[in-house]
Amino acid sequence: MRRLFYDKYMEAGDPLVYTQYKETVNDGLAELESAAARFDTVEQFISYADELTTRQQQMEALRDQESGSDAVQLMTIHRAKGLEFRRVYLIGASEGILPHSTALKDQPTAELKADYPKTPNHVLTEAALEEERRLAYVAVTRAKEQLYISSPMYYHGKPAEPSRFLLEAFGTAPVVSISSPKQV
Repeated sequence: MRRLFYDKYMEAGDPLVYTQYKETVNDGLAELESAAARFDTVEQFISYADELTTRQQQMEALRDQESGSDAVQLMTIHRAKGLEFRRVYLIGASEGILPHSTALKDQPTAELKADYPKTPNHVLTEAALEEERRLAYVAVTRAKEQLYISSPMYYHGKPAEPSRFLLEAFGTAPVVSISSPKQV
Protein backbone atom coordinates (compact mmCIF):
# COMPACT_ATOMS: atom_id res chain seq x y z
CA MET A 1 0.00 0.00 0.00
CA ARG A 2 2.78 2.42 0.94
CA ARG A 3 4.55 1.85 -2.38
CA LEU A 4 1.34 2.50 -4.32
CA PHE A 5 0.47 5.77 -2.66
CA TYR A 6 3.01 7.38 -0.35
CA ASP A 7 6.15 6.63 -2.38
CA LYS A 8 4.49 7.91 -5.58
CA TYR A 9 3.37 11.05 -3.73
CA MET A 10 6.92 11.68 -2.52
CA GLU A 11 8.38 11.15 -6.00
CA ALA A 12 5.87 13.54 -7.58
CA GLY A 13 6.68 16.43 -5.24
CA ASP A 14 9.42 19.04 -5.35
CA PRO A 15 12.65 17.07 -4.81
CA LEU A 16 14.31 19.88 -2.86
CA VAL A 17 11.45 19.94 -0.39
CA TYR A 18 10.75 16.23 0.00
CA THR A 19 14.10 14.50 -0.48
CA GLN A 20 15.57 15.76 2.78
CA TYR A 21 12.82 14.03 4.75
CA LYS A 22 12.18 11.04 2.49
CA GLU A 23 14.95 8.86 3.93
CA THR A 24 13.90 9.48 7.52
CA VAL A 25 10.22 8.97 6.76
CA ASN A 26 10.97 5.80 4.78
CA ASP A 27 12.99 4.43 7.71
CA GLY A 28 10.09 5.13 10.05
CA LEU A 29 7.57 3.54 7.71
CA ALA A 30 9.77 0.46 7.27
CA GLU A 31 10.02 0.12 11.06
CA LEU A 32 6.24 0.47 11.35
CA GLU A 33 5.64 -2.17 8.65
CA SER A 34 8.10 -4.53 10.30
CA ALA A 35 6.48 -4.07 13.72
CA ALA A 36 2.94 -4.47 12.37
CA ALA A 37 3.85 -7.65 10.49
CA ARG A 38 4.26 -9.48 13.82
CA PHE A 39 0.51 -9.23 14.50
CA ASP A 40 -2.36 -11.13 12.90
CA THR A 41 -4.81 -8.24 12.92
CA VAL A 42 -4.77 -4.46 12.91
CA GLU A 43 -6.64 -4.52 16.22
CA GLN A 44 -3.87 -6.56 17.87
CA PHE A 45 -1.26 -4.11 16.61
CA ILE A 46 -3.25 -1.08 17.82
CA SER A 47 -3.75 -2.74 21.21
CA TYR A 48 0.01 -3.30 21.44
CA ALA A 49 0.70 0.32 20.46
CA ASP A 50 -1.78 1.51 23.10
CA GLU A 51 -0.02 -0.61 25.72
CA LEU A 52 3.34 0.88 24.75
CA THR A 53 1.89 4.38 25.01
CA THR A 54 0.55 3.64 28.49
CA ARG A 55 3.92 2.25 29.61
CA GLN A 56 5.72 5.28 28.19
CA GLN A 57 3.44 7.60 30.16
CA GLN A 58 4.05 5.57 33.33
CA MET A 59 7.82 5.76 32.80
CA GLU A 60 7.66 9.53 32.27
CA ALA A 61 5.65 9.92 35.48
CA LEU A 62 8.24 7.87 37.39
CA ARG A 63 11.07 9.88 35.87
CA ASP A 64 9.47 13.12 37.01
CA GLN A 65 9.05 11.74 40.55
CA GLU A 66 12.54 10.29 40.83
CA SER A 67 14.74 12.80 39.05
CA GLY A 68 18.36 12.23 39.94
CA SER A 69 17.85 8.56 40.74
CA ASP A 70 20.03 5.81 39.34
CA ALA A 71 17.72 5.00 36.43
CA VAL A 72 18.18 3.94 32.84
CA GLN A 73 18.21 6.87 30.44
CA LEU A 74 17.39 6.25 26.81
CA MET A 75 18.62 8.99 24.47
CA THR A 76 20.04 9.75 21.08
CA ILE A 77 23.76 10.14 20.59
CA HIS A 78 23.21 13.84 19.90
CA ARG A 79 21.49 14.25 23.26
CA ALA A 80 24.33 12.43 25.05
CA LYS A 81 26.98 14.94 23.95
CA GLY A 82 28.78 16.37 26.95
CA LEU A 83 27.36 13.78 29.36
CA GLU A 84 29.05 10.76 30.95
CA PHE A 85 27.58 7.59 32.44
CA ARG A 86 28.97 4.65 34.40
CA ARG A 87 27.60 2.23 31.81
CA VAL A 88 26.69 2.90 28.21
CA TYR A 89 24.79 0.56 25.92
CA LEU A 90 25.22 1.47 22.27
CA ILE A 91 22.56 -0.42 20.35
CA GLY A 92 22.25 -0.63 16.59
CA ALA A 93 25.92 -0.52 15.61
CA SER A 94 25.17 -1.80 12.10
CA GLU A 95 25.52 -0.53 8.58
CA GLY A 96 22.48 1.56 7.76
CA ILE A 97 21.91 2.49 11.41
CA LEU A 98 25.37 3.73 12.50
CA PRO A 99 26.46 4.94 10.03
CA HIS A 100 22.97 5.93 8.88
CA SER A 101 21.91 4.80 5.41
CA THR A 102 21.89 8.40 4.11
CA ALA A 103 25.64 8.65 4.78
CA LEU A 104 26.29 5.46 2.77
CA LYS A 105 24.81 6.65 -0.50
CA ASP A 106 26.90 7.56 -3.56
CA GLN A 107 25.05 10.87 -3.86
CA PRO A 108 24.61 13.42 -1.07
CA THR A 109 21.12 14.28 0.13
CA ALA A 110 19.36 17.12 -1.68
CA GLU A 111 19.49 19.17 1.52
CA LEU A 112 23.28 18.83 1.78
CA LYS A 113 23.71 19.58 -1.91
CA ALA A 114 21.48 22.66 -1.60
CA ASP A 115 23.53 23.91 1.37
CA TYR A 116 26.83 23.41 -0.48
CA PRO A 117 26.02 23.59 -4.21
CA LYS A 118 29.62 24.12 -5.38
CA THR A 119 31.13 21.31 -3.33
CA PRO A 120 31.76 18.09 -5.31
CA ASN A 121 29.44 15.20 -4.49
CA HIS A 122 32.23 12.88 -3.34
CA VAL A 123 33.40 15.48 -0.80
CA LEU A 124 29.86 15.82 0.58
CA THR A 125 29.35 12.06 0.88
CA GLU A 126 32.73 11.67 2.61
CA ALA A 127 31.80 14.50 4.99
CA ALA A 128 28.48 12.81 5.82
CA LEU A 129 30.27 9.55 6.64
CA GLU A 130 32.84 11.40 8.78
CA GLU A 131 30.02 13.08 10.72
CA GLU A 132 28.60 9.62 11.44
CA ARG A 133 32.07 8.51 12.59
CA ARG A 134 32.19 11.49 14.98
CA LEU A 135 28.78 10.50 16.35
CA ALA A 136 30.04 6.96 16.94
CA TYR A 137 33.03 8.41 18.78
CA VAL A 138 30.74 10.52 20.95
CA ALA A 139 28.68 7.42 21.77
CA VAL A 140 31.59 5.23 22.83
CA THR A 141 33.31 7.97 24.85
CA ARG A 142 30.27 8.56 27.09
CA ALA A 143 31.12 5.51 29.21
CA LYS A 144 33.16 6.04 32.39
CA GLU A 145 33.43 2.36 33.34
CA GLN A 146 31.70 -0.03 30.97
CA LEU A 147 30.67 0.09 27.33
CA TYR A 148 28.38 -2.48 25.71
CA ILE A 149 27.91 -2.42 21.95
CA SER A 150 25.30 -4.44 20.09
CA SER A 151 24.67 -4.98 16.43
CA PRO A 152 21.46 -6.67 15.29
CA MET A 153 21.70 -9.73 13.10
CA TYR A 154 18.60 -8.55 11.21
CA TYR A 155 17.31 -5.08 10.39
CA HIS A 156 13.97 -4.56 8.64
CA GLY A 157 13.80 -8.33 8.19
CA LYS A 158 17.09 -8.51 6.28
CA PRO A 159 20.54 -9.65 7.44
CA ALA A 160 22.47 -6.72 8.94
CA GLU A 161 26.22 -6.20 8.76
CA PRO A 162 28.13 -4.87 11.77
CA SER A 163 29.04 -1.20 11.55
CA ARG A 164 32.21 -0.43 9.65
CA PHE A 165 33.21 1.61 12.71
CA LEU A 166 33.25 -1.59 14.81
CA LEU A 167 35.26 -3.40 12.17
CA GLU A 168 37.77 -0.54 12.04
CA ALA A 169 38.03 -0.24 15.82
CA PHE A 170 38.46 -3.95 16.52
CA GLY A 171 40.10 -5.08 13.29
CA THR A 172 37.31 -7.59 12.79
CA ALA A 173 33.70 -7.95 13.79
CA PRO A 174 33.40 -9.00 17.43
CA VAL A 175 30.92 -11.86 17.47
CA VAL A 176 29.24 -12.57 20.79
CA SER A 177 25.92 -14.39 20.84
CA ILE A 178 23.97 -14.62 24.08
CA SER A 179 20.95 -16.32 22.56
CA SER A 180 20.06 -17.95 19.29
CA PRO A 181 19.58 -15.48 16.42
CA LYS A 182 16.01 -14.38 16.03
CA GLN A 183 14.63 -12.34 13.19
CA VAL A 184 12.82 -9.27 14.56
